[in-house]
Amino acid sequence: MIYYGGEEFYKSFKQAEQEKKNIVTSTYKDEFGTWITVLSPITNSSGKVVAILGVDIDASAIYIYQKRLIVALAVAFTILFTFIIVIQDWGLRRLMSPLGELVEGIQAVSQGKFDVKLTYEDDSELGNVHTRFNEMTERLQQLFQQVSATKEQLNVETNFNHSKDGIAKAIDELEVIMEKTRMQKELQRAEKMNAIGQLAASVAHEIRNPMTVVKGFLQLFQDNTKLSNTELSYIHLMINEMDRAEAIIHDYLSLAKPDVHQHRFINCLECITSLVDLLSSYALLTNNILIELDAKEEMYVRGSRNELNQILLNIMKNGIEAMRAGGTLRVGLYKREGQVHIQIEDTGIGMTSEQVNRLGTAFYSLKEKGTGIGLMVSYQLVEQMNGRIEVESIPGKGSTFTLIFPSYD
Repeated sequence: MIYYGGEEFYKSFKQAEQEKKNIVTSTYKDEFGTWITVLSPITNSSGKVVAILGVDIDASAIYIYQKRLIVALAVAFTILFTFIIVIQDWGLRRLMSPLGELVEGIQAVSQGKFDVKLTYEDDSELGNVHTRFNEMTERLQQLFQQVSATKEQLNVETNFNHSKDGIAKAIDELEVIMEKTRMQKELQRAEKMNAIGQLAASVAHEIRNPMTVVKGFLQLFQDNTKLSNTELSYIHLMINEMDRAEAIIHDYLSLAKPDVHQHRFINCLECITSLVDLLSSYALLTNNILIELDAKEEMYVRGSRNELNQILLNIMKNGIEAMRAGGTLRVGLYKREGQVHIQIEDTGIGMTSEQVNRLGTAFYSLKEKGTGIGLMVSYQLVEQMNGRIEVESIPGKGSTFTLIFPSYD
């Protein structure tokens, strides 16, 4: 039969004839269907193409196979996707369940329910978080039980906004307890200072007169030329001890003496500079101590200049005496957040936190012959000037005393 092929067929036919090699057509259609044809040239002994063998393949079968393959792949992907969704949902449920429990626990704690316990436990990071959460709630429960017990002991009445609950209310109660405790400590300290002041006044007046008489006679004996050098040294030692006793009595009287000075504006730079000049030689000769001054700007506080000098002198001498093997005493004057900071830092023996907390109390001193009255008076005078003293100390490295006063510029 005569076959009239399409354009694709004859194009491939001519290519196979000219190139003398097998040619595969692309998919084409004719009146008999959809085909793919392989054309293979046949040559004679001289290499001339004498015929072309064509083999037709029904392309519709390939399309059917492709459709079946696409359908199979779609079904496989659907099954795989569904499996992944199921596994992911299971994993998320397993992950979100302990997270949800943790969120519920946090909400309970925020409402003041500290007895909540999380049940999820394993060796994962999430299990570790649950364990730490349970430890935290247990400690919070113990803390606020102690707060409630302290509240009952101090007979504290709290009138808070009822809209507050949980931790906010507990923290408010804790602040009230801390404030009342601070006020009680201040009251106790004031009562103690008053008692010590009254005792100091009565004792000092009773002792000062006989001591004056004794010291006068000792000074007369010191002028006696018939005494030996040994006897004169004894008398000189007794006079020195009498002077030290008078200094202690003077400190006691400072506690009992009311503040009758008229407060004025004090130039802190002038006070510090004059005291450093005064103590530099004493410090160098005492323990080979160098005093460094870091003060350039004039700053003013309100109070008594004599009392400020007394405060600074006490603290600076204590710092010098704390450096038994030499060192450096640094004195600085700064302004921070609208307040005047006078900082006195030594490189001496330092103090423990317990020793720092006891500073300023009566009869407590780290010096061998100290009474603690000088520093106690300093604390009292600083409070009268509406200031405060902050102490930082490290045993073996030194101490830093910071006097903080309101600034008046």
